[in-house]
Order: sequence, then structure tokens, then C-alpha cells
Amino acid sequence: MKYFYALLLIFHGFLHLIGFIKAFFSTEIFKDLLSISKPMGTLWLLTSLLFIYASSALLNNKKWITLIIIAVSISQYLIIMDWKDAKVGTILNIIVLTIAIIGYNRKRRFKAKESNN
Repeated sequence: MKYFYALLLIFHGFLHLIGFIKAFFSTEIFKDLLSISKPMGTLWLLTSLLFIYASSALLNNKKWITLIIIAVSISQYLIIMDWKDAKVGTILNIIVLTIAIIGYNRKRRFKAKESNN
């Protein structure tokens, strides 16, 4: 399950590259979509990297929950700013955050159980 979640984070990170590409590269695919400024495009790239780094932190048992909360927060801000094109991303953010909270709580309970034994 941990690996599936890491892949979901990587996939979500790659989806954020669309915002970066829309801001910095003029392509036929994105011609009809709203334009994104270069500073906002940079924020899309940063969010992408945060999701990808969070997946690595998850697999290495580092402080992944903080990274995910930050990434989802920035992601949701970007989605709100580009609501027309990116509103579906809210569903993915909810899924990512829900799984993170459930996983974090299970990990805490497991550690608490170990320390009581």
C-alpha cells in the first residue's frame, strides 16, 4: 500500500507539471486553456517537486506528512487560482490528504502500541 501511495504522489506531482508547461511553453495542447503567469508556473513546478519529494520521504520513513500537507495546501491554492481548468484536482488532493492522515494515525498508534509493550 505504501508503494501505491508513493506512486499516487508521483502521479499527482507530474500532473502539476502541466501548470508549469502552460506558463513557460506555448504548445498546441494548451492553446485553448487559460494562461498562467511565469511566477505561478514556478509555483506549479515547486508543488510538483514537493509531491515527488514527499513520495521519496514516505518510502524512506522521513517526515513525509509535513511535506504532503504543504504540497496539498499549495496545490489547492493553485487549483483555486485556475479553477476552470484544474478543479478536478481538488478530488485528488482530498484523496491524497485523507490517505496521509489515515496512514499517519496508523503509524502513531503502532508506535504507541510498541512503546507500551
